[in-house]
Amino acid sequence: MKIEKFNFEKFKDIVISNIKDKKLLFHCSSVGGLTELKPSKSYAYKNGMQPCVFASYHLNSILFYGSPKNNRDLDGMYGVFPNGETFFMEAYENSLESINKGEKCYIYIVDQKNSKFEEGQTSYPAEVVDGTGNAVKLLKCYQVDDIYELMLKFYNYNLLHIWFYKDFDKNLHEKNLEYQKSLIKRYDIFNLPDKHPIKEFCMQHFEGAVKDLKEQNPSSIGFGK
Repeated sequence: MKIEKFNFEKFKDIVISNIKDKKLLFHCSSVGGLTELKPSKSYAYKNGMQPCVFASYHLNSILFYGSPKNNRDLDGMYGVFPNGETFFMEAYENSLESINKGEKCYIYIVDQKNSKFEEGQTSYPAEVVDGTGNAVKLLKCYQVDDIYELMLKFYNYNLLHIWFYKDFDKNLHEKNLEYQKSLIKRYDIFNLPDKHPIKEFCMQHFEGAVKDLKEQNPSSIGFGK
């Protein structure tokens, strides 16, 4: 498959309209030159019990899946406003830049005619899922040389709303602290082995949230036993 350079000017005007029109279906990967997407299992779809393929009509959302250094929800809280604009709130300082700056990714146009993608299959409204177990054909491939720089272009055109950690006010710091605590509980990090990567990540980046949870109820999270 021929790989073309991603042209922001070519796509920027259809970012919002495409969410309603659904003319183009996108997939983002750190791997270039793919001709199809092979189904695999993910906890996000039917608790990892059924192989599937993910895609999105939201071009302003898929960049979060492009970097191989991506930690998903550990890097921050993301979602979609009613108008289709994607939002992201950094969970720690410079999370977007540290994960995405200088990283290359590939944006694919996904075949919709010979696939069966459905909405509302995961907790993230920007995702659509083909759960048939069949490989999905890819039609075009565009190369992005720097994911972070492209994110900033979307941000500057109000097509991507970002709350940068360095600009947080008191309210956002409190909101983010509660988000960090929810991640710590979700991944049950206090009961993970000391060298587990998620535990090490949270202990490094969510120090204040870890301290608060220890002080609030040490026995319920494995401390003081």
